[in-house]
Amino acid sequence: MKIIIILTIILTILKKSNNQCIDLIKIIKNPENEISNYINKNINNIIKDSKSCINILISNGKLSSLETYLNNLELKKIKFTTDLSNSINNFKKKLLEINTKFKYNEKDYQIISPAFKWAQNLNEIFIEIKFSHRFDSPGCIEIKNLKVSILKNSINLIGYCVLSDIPIKINFKIETLYEIDYKNSKHGFYGLVGRYQFTLKKKISNKYWEKLLSKNNPIFTNMGIWFEMKEKYENEIKKFEDENDDLEFKEEYEKIQKKYEMKKERKKKKKMEKERKKKIKERKELIRKYYNLILEYKYFLIGGLLILIFLFFKKKV
Repeated sequence: MKIIIILTIILTILKKSNNQCIDLIKIIKNPENEISNYINKNINNIIKDSKSCINILISNGKLSSLETYLNNLELKKIKFTTDLSNSINNFKKKLLEINTKFKYNEKDYQIISPAFKWAQNLNEIFIEIKFSHRFDSPGCIEIKNLKVSILKNSINLIGYCVLSDIPIKINFKIETLYEIDYKNSKHGFYGLVGRYQFTLKKKISNKYWEKLLSKNNPIFTNMGIWFEMKEKYENEIKKFEDENDDLEFKEEYEKIQKKYEMKKERKKKKKMEKERKKKIKERKELIRKYYNLILEYKYFLIGGLLILIFLFFKKKV
């Protein structure tokens, strides 16, 4: 029986310790003097959960009540400096984020197309973006309102940042040469600070892309090769190329043979067309010859015809 009572007491104490600031949250919207009075009266109940109570008071702007709470902690010789510092820094960070978000209008932002580099293996495309217009210039460390979309033939990334008090809009948009398996592709802040990476799954695996971009893209002067990643998969690409040399030769030979056959067929048709035109020309020449002959002897022909007509009627009479 004693054991049960002791366990009940322990559970009650644990429950209280886990909910030390609940009542404070309930009255947080009350006037400051009421909150301060509550703190003074109940300091022994909420004293152990100083971190949560400090956070609640700071995030709700109850600074007078916070001062009352800290005075009580100081009297009880309870350390709170680290918790106070962390809470203030977190609150400052949130305020700065809100300020950055609403400080500028859309038209105030300088739009840049970020520098990027790429590499590939036989199944994936790797892209790394630096949040700057060039790789050798400073870039944004923190990006706000980041929106990323991967479609079957394109990648879009939009984000906002402030660099040296200049508001910048990062706008990255490319159209790929071949299709992407966008459902199995990944992206995120995997590398250095101020960089963003894509690992794009190729729709057709075991395929080498001659280039990254389709002809519909603008010319990117800040695009480069991701040499570290290229070197990592260089042996895999080389092996693939060596294994496909014979196949490529065969395809190239068939292509040349096909071109030769087509050329031969065109030559044959051209010859037949030439002969047809020659025969038409010969017929025309023959008709012209007979026509000229008729014109030359027309009077003899007319005279002979008249004689035949005369003899015909004479016979009838």
